[in-house]
Amino acid sequence: MLTGSGGRKYSITLQYSHDKSIKLDPSSTGAWALRAIENKHTAVNDQELIEFLEKTKESTFGFFKKEEKDGVHIYLMAVAKRDDGKIDLVHQELESIRIPDGAAKEPVITQSTPATSAQEQDIVAENQIT
Repeated sequence: MLTGSGGRKYSITLQYSHDKSIKLDPSSTGAWALRAIENKHTAVNDQELIEFLEKTKESTFGFFKKEEKDGVHIYLMAVAKRDDGKIDLVHQELESIRIPDGAAKEPVITQSTPATSAQEQDIVAENQIT
């Protein structure tokens, strides 16, 4: 939740698509992405910040997907300035599509925030930024 002047609270609603999410590939993505996911945030050096901005086409946030043996995880990652002036990358997991054991079963989708039922490919995620 963002807090404006006078203490007014604001929320941000972002739409994303699985197909347009940036794939996190360990062979082509720096360690910054994995550190951010593992620790919820990570400090980045100038080169890592440049790599993030290249992946997001010079945006300060982006939607990333990480494929694992148990399924696909979707993350919102963003640039955040720390109190000491250094730059961090922060993230929020938005969705986890898990593949249960056994090929005949349907994937199980877990979302951090509710999606609107009318949307099939785009999911509206209301993210709280503190």
